[in-house]
Amino acid sequence: MTFRAAGGGGIDVTTDVTYVYPVVRASGGGEVVRTIVRRAVVLRWRAPGTAGAGTFQLVSYASDVTNGGCGDRKGYFSPEFGAERATVAPDDGVVIDPYDRAGTVDGHAGTEDECASAVRS
Repeated sequence: MTFRAAGGGGIDVTTDVTYVYPVVRASGGGEVVRTIVRRAVVLRWRAPGTAGAGTFQLVSYASDVTNGGCGDRKGYFSPEFGAERATVAPDDGVVIDPYDRAGTVDGHAGTEDECASAVRS
C-alpha cells in the first residue's frame, strides 16, 4: 500500500494485493486448486475544505486472474480441476507469474479474449 499527493490537496492511495483462494468442488472429491487474483486499486480521498471533502473516488482498478475461468464470470470464479484442465483448449498464449511483484497488473481478468495461464500455482 502506498500513497501520494493528488491534485487539489487530496491523496491517492494505491493497493496492490495478491489473493489466493483455495477451492474444492462442492460435490467433494478432495482435490484442492488455487484461484489467484492480483488486484491493483487506486482510491482518491478528497482534501478537507474542498467539494466532496471526506469522500473518496475510485481512480483505477485492474486485476490479473489465473485459474478463475474465462468469459463472463457473473460475479464468481469458475476454476478448472484436474480432468478439466487436461481437456481445455489452450488459451491465447497469455502467461503470467501470479506471484511476481516486479511487473504491473495488466488486466488479464479472464475475459473471453484474454485468459491468463499461471506459470506456477
